[in-house]
Amino acid sequence: MIRRGLSIAIVAVIAVARVTSAQTNGHGPDSWHVTGVAADDVLNVRMGPGTDYPVIEKFAPDARGLEQVTCVPFYAPRHLIKMTDAQVQALPTPLCLMRDAGTERAGWVAQRFITADNAAPALPETSGQSSEDDPLDRLSAQFLEGYESQDTLQVLDQILSTLDPANSQASVFLPSARIRPMTMAVLALEATEGVRDRVRYRITYGIEQYPDGASGEPYPVSFIQVDRFSLGSAIRQDALNSYENEHAGPPEAFDVGPHVSWRLVTRPVQGTRTDIIAAGRTELSDAQAQDMRCLKSPCLSTGMNIDGAAPWSVAQEAPLNGEPVPFQFARAGLLTPAAAIDQLALESNFREIGRFRESPALPDPFLEAVIEIDLAQESVLDAALHRGGMKDDSVAAIWRRLIVIPMGENAQTPTVYRAEAYECQRGPQFPPDGGLCP
Repeated sequence: MIRRGLSIAIVAVIAVARVTSAQTNGHGPDSWHVTGVAADDVLNVRMGPGTDYPVIEKFAPDARGLEQVTCVPFYAPRHLIKMTDAQVQALPTPLCLMRDAGTERAGWVAQRFITADNAAPALPETSGQSSEDDPLDRLSAQFLEGYESQDTLQVLDQILSTLDPANSQASVFLPSARIRPMTMAVLALEATEGVRDRVRYRITYGIEQYPDGASGEPYPVSFIQVDRFSLGSAIRQDALNSYENEHAGPPEAFDVGPHVSWRLVTRPVQGTRTDIIAAGRTELSDAQAQDMRCLKSPCLSTGMNIDGAAPWSVAQEAPLNGEPVPFQFARAGLLTPAAAIDQLALESNFREIGRFRESPALPDPFLEAVIEIDLAQESVLDAALHRGGMKDDSVAAIWRRLIVIPMGENAQTPTVYRAEAYECQRGPQFPPDGGLCP
């Protein structure tokens, strides 16, 4: 009798909240699934938002199609982007009021055990609308045109399988929660395509300020493209042209592989910096890759191109940022591509980039980054970032460079050098002698 009365009470709360949750909860899709629960276990569903409340129901470890009513603590995307990592970590453990599609089971669960399906909520049949009428869905489809659409849940699962869960024990969120959009795109590519040597990565990034459904205030939606050019075949051909065949190794010695390109659309949701809305993948032909440019140079050039991309300042040895990350940080004595782009973009504040438009449109990329790995005779990683779209009267664009050489036998981290350059709004393109723009 008590259990039946409790169920009725919870259903009553849901019936009221259901009308407003899509406008007020700020937590993303209305379709969720259980994650991180062992196949022989269940997810406890409690009477209230805390472990001091009794367990009243259980969700299966593979339960799908769950609906979210609300979560505590509450904050919308516009709140998240204003908070520091320390402020987020200091919040109480997030718990969410969930129900299954048939309203037979409902109650509070820990947020870390549920993941969004990225499925738009069903609209009433009388509305005459479909998910294709959503501007963000249209923009995502437009951005992925020519790419094979990927299952975003599968992509996230593949990324999570590469992360270190030990780094997440101090947080109630998934290990991927604080990963930045460009870093997530690189991780998605590597998790799906595998790791390769003798490659060049090209990453472009744009932001569209999208209106929040509850307040109308904009929050950032990121559009990222990451291309990986496998240069092993071209480097081997150079060796064949320079030396006799017997002095060049077989193709597998040069890690020959296809050129691939990925596109991701992401947004922040509660507790998660990079929620993947849409993802697409395509394989680039040699002809397509031949026409592409990476920081002004051909993307299929077998040489190291970054040194001539800008009049860099003198490279200075500099420590790496010590912020802990859940993904692999170093590989073969060098930074991983994900760590390299994370380090390059770490100090950049992209919140002011993009402009709010009543009719959202695909943004023009304001950032391009290139990462070159093992293209020189000796093992080295050279990476550079070019950021335009500066709202500055003097500086038109900022260039940043990261040079990584393998760590020594007794070293704990690779040796890293940094350099920078500035493009000017007026006068010479770059200031003379590394000075300031006029």
